[in-house]
Amino acid sequence: MYIGKLNRQMPFLNINAINRSAANQTEALFGKKKDDENRDATVISPVGKNQSMLELLMKQKEFLQEQKKSLMDSSQENGTDVKAQMEEYEKRLKEIDNQISQLQARQAEETDEDDSDGRIYDKPKTK
Repeated sequence: MYIGKLNRQMPFLNINAINRSAANQTEALFGKKKDDENRDATVISPVGKNQSMLELLMKQKEFLQEQKKSLMDSSQENGTDVKAQMEEYEKRLKEIDNQISQLQARQAEETDEDDSDGRIYDKPKTK
């Protein structure tokens, strides 16, 4: 019994060539590369964008108020005059308040326009 051929190693498969071939076939069949399928897309709604802007402005306002308070505390301890810096903080706080009020007014207008019961058509009014 001759088993010399069984002891010989099988030729290795060229994995890279097989992968390239499969990628080319996918691109030829579907017109796109396979990597393009694994991409996610996100969309932020206008309501979510307005809400995040409002939260950001509120955080900025809170941060400025904390800085203003710490400046007042440190100036009382040191006895320094920080009138110009306090005026700058007041100016920034007023700007942020204006932006917040504009954003809230815009949100109120948008909700007034969309103020329906969620129905597409109104019920006919009959007796």
